[in-house]
This record gives sequence, structure tokens and C-alpha cells, in this order.
Amino acid sequence: MSRINVYLAGDSTMSYYDETKSPRAGWGQMLESFMSEGVKVHNEAASGRSSKSFFHEGRLANIAKRIQAGDYLLIQFGHNDSKSDEERHTVRKARD
Repeated sequence: MSRINVYLAGDSTMSYYDETKSPRAGWGQMLESFMSEGVKVHNEAASGRSSKSFFHEGRLANIAKRIQAGDYLLIQFGHNDSKSDEERHTVRKARD
């Protein structure tokens, strides 16, 4: 059986926290424990990121370099996209 890779792109609610931050934990750091053998979770989520800052920091590009056909990408952003600072604020474009 070939390995399935699951990549995670997101913010603090998804990211990994080391033991010193316990009980603080993102759901992404727990995900692999619910997966079958042969599934590898690559948690690229980072605290404080919005979809805009994640993209501009090159984090999505790093995933794009590694992801292959048959892999999965789970994306979760939201609350940081509404922050007022220019680095993270994401403007919703109106649909035509």
C-alpha cells in the first residue's frame, strides 16, 4: 500500500504546539492519531496566519512543491482574515 499524505494549511486552531503549551493544541496535531496506518499528516499551519499572510510568506508554495497526485490538502482560515492590520486583512471580492 502506498502512503497517503495529508497537508494542512491554516491558523492557530489547526497548528502544532509543543508540550510546554499543553493543554493548548490545534486539531491538526491530533489528526494523524485518527488516521489509518499509511497516512502521514504534514501540519504546515501557523499561529496568527490569515489566508493572505500564509500565501505571502510562501507557506502555500512550500506545500505545492511537495504535494503529489493522490495527496490531500485541507485548508482552514477565517478569524485572522478579518484582522485590521494590512499584513493579514483579506478583502472579499464581489462576484460578477
